[in-house]
Amino acid sequence: MSESVLQKTGLEVIRQLSGQKELSELPEFQQRLGFFKKRFEDDEFRIAVVGEFSSGKSTFINALIGRDVLQHASLETTAAITQLINVRREDSRCGKGCVKLSDGSTVHLQELDELVEYTTTFSKRLKIAAEVVQVELFLPLMPSAEPIVIVDTPGLNGMAGGHRERTMELVQQAHACIYMLPQRGLADTDISSLRQLVLIQKKFIFVQNFIDTLNEDEGDTLEKKLEEQKSILQEKVFQDVPEAEFELCGVSALQALNAQDRNIQRMYKDGPLLTEANRAVLYKNSNFDQFRLLLKETFRPDALEKIKYGSSARALADWLGQLTEQVEQRRERVNALYASSQDRFAVEKLEARAESIRKNQKENETRLQNFVLAMGMELRREEAAAAHAVREAVRSSTNQDISRYGQNHKYKEELAHLQSWQKTTLAGDMEWMLNAKFVKLQENLEDKIEAVRQQLQTRVEEYAGGAELKLKKARFETTQKVGTGFAAEKSDIERMEEKLKKMRAEEAPAREKMEHLKGEVAPAQQKAEAGWYSWMAEYNRFLTEQSELGTRPEAWKEKKIESKPRGGLFGWLLGPKESVTEKENDDLGKMWDKRKAELNELYEKVDELGEKARELQEQAEEVKQQYASAKDFYGTLEKKIRDKQQELEEQRRSLEIKIQTDTINYLNLCKNGLREQVEAYLADDGEPAQQMAEIIDERIRKMEQNYTEQAIQAMRIAVSGQLQRLEAVKAGHRSELQDELEQLAASVDQLRNMQKEMEEKLA
Repeated sequence: MSESVLQKTGLEVIRQLSGQKELSELPEFQQRLGFFKKRFEDDEFRIAVVGEFSSGKSTFINALIGRDVLQHASLETTAAITQLINVRREDSRCGKGCVKLSDGSTVHLQELDELVEYTTTFSKRLKIAAEVVQVELFLPLMPSAEPIVIVDTPGLNGMAGGHRERTMELVQQAHACIYMLPQRGLADTDISSLRQLVLIQKKFIFVQNFIDTLNEDEGDTLEKKLEEQKSILQEKVFQDVPEAEFELCGVSALQALNAQDRNIQRMYKDGPLLTEANRAVLYKNSNFDQFRLLLKETFRPDALEKIKYGSSARALADWLGQLTEQVEQRRERVNALYASSQDRFAVEKLEARAESIRKNQKENETRLQNFVLAMGMELRREEAAAAHAVREAVRSSTNQDISRYGQNHKYKEELAHLQSWQKTTLAGDMEWMLNAKFVKLQENLEDKIEAVRQQLQTRVEEYAGGAELKLKKARFETTQKVGTGFAAEKSDIERMEEKLKKMRAEEAPAREKMEHLKGEVAPAQQKAEAGWYSWMAEYNRFLTEQSELGTRPEAWKEKKIESKPRGGLFGWLLGPKESVTEKENDDLGKMWDKRKAELNELYEKVDELGEKARELQEQAEEVKQQYASAKDFYGTLEKKIRDKQQELEEQRRSLEIKIQTDTINYLNLCKNGLREQVEAYLADDGEPAQQMAEIIDERIRKMEQNYTEQAIQAMRIAVSGQLQRLEAVKAGHRSELQDELEQLAASVDQLRNMQKEMEEKLA
């Protein structure tokens, strides 16, 4: 069956219902009928964002926007409605907004930063609750320009009046719901609220916020968390509502917001500046892309019509069933009266009873009054015990929070966090817990008062929600200081650090000198060895040549025969005259002497080379000694530095142990002091206890006054009604009761037929 048929059928059912007089008198009928009419006629697809106070709903909406523009954290927003309207980026309205005021005027916002002045109860411009009706922001929430509107509801457990009622109205008008789960996950208050919501809403996306707080080292993973929440939802909320649908997703709205808003410089007050790399990591860890994908897939264009009319039709069919039950109950009451009117003896008994009431009216009024007062006293006793239990629960929760500090053994950090918590958020946290639990106590009180009403069989108007505790800001102080008694130890450490600094200043030059000398050792040794090699070569040559020279050759006599012509007459006959001369020859000796002189020169050269070699060896040995000395100096210096460093570390460890012990003692002192202050604040004679008692007493006192008056008035009306019916029966006007019965029967049949038709088309 197409969605258009469901829309047509739904509107026809609404038309038929609006014409039934018998139904118009039922509680909240006209209001519920109006909500359904809006859902079937609305051109826009509405998604209501719901969550208890502190669920991170406003931070989540800011993450959707990509800017920190909606007030969040400890400031509770007004009941004025903020709507995020999906538009294309090229739309002239994109990135702008408007504020609609109660006088019909509109304030146009050119910058989203202006929004804070129109969305909190702390506005300096306007009386928000009285003047602001609605805030609209135009943003590119979805890739398409589908007419999707995300509505930020005031919340289910806000302390400002009217929040819960307004939220329930908006959910009834919406076609789907995004429900924010707080850090702890689903609580009893969430389950109670959801059981009401599933009666009027059939499409949910549950968002588990604060996934950045999960401790995966202890096995607390996102998958495990989501599985736990899914199991609770299936078992305690959706088990009896199989037609309702839901999805689950986990995010860190805080991480997503800090990643997107460039105006946010630091994620935490004292944290480091956020870089683009930091923002990229934050956004990835936030898992917000997974939510955007889920949002896109769940509310894709081809599914909007089906969800819009299908979920509305389911909710309308359920309401038809509820209306049928209410009309059936009225028919049973009228039928019982009609049956009793047939019995003449019953009429006589009623007349006798009426007469008895008239005679003893004053006494009966006193009895009713005493009954109400007795019930009031019983309620006071019960609620006093319940208020004490509220304070005890807050005390226990706060003490648990206090006890957690110091468990991870990072005592300095824990002490700083404890002191920051006690100064900034402790009082606010306690006030919030007190109010949240006290609101629940008052809801239980209203249930008990309703039980009293039922016992009195009176019809009373529905009572308003619980009163807010107007508590003065609690002050929790610690005045002592930690780590101030170790001046001598710190001075010793400073002196050691200075000495170590000087030693380290000597270390680099000593190492540099050692390395330099180390580099000179090998070249010096090489030079010495080369010198010795040169001397040895020349010396060996000298020995060889000296050996080859041998002894000096002796001089030898050389005979020389000279022929001279003879003179005289017969000289020619006698021939030449010969003479023999002897001459000493020392040429070889002279050659030996020359060679000897050369060898002597070579010896002198060898001697010089030997002397040079010895000098080079001495230089090499000196370099070795210098290197060894420098090495010893550096080694000794290194050891002194190590020893001094070790001594310094031991001193620091000793001081750290002393400071840690002092810190632990101080932390425990702070924790004990805070516990005592919390105990005093939450004591039976404390301000919260007194305010609770006053609010409870005032509420019960009003009940006593109103219920006494109502009970007496109801008694008088009952007597008058009974007498009128008796007179009608006597006069033969029983047909009026019969006509009423027939009309009620026809209404039941019509409602059943409408419900059947709607369910058939849904099937």
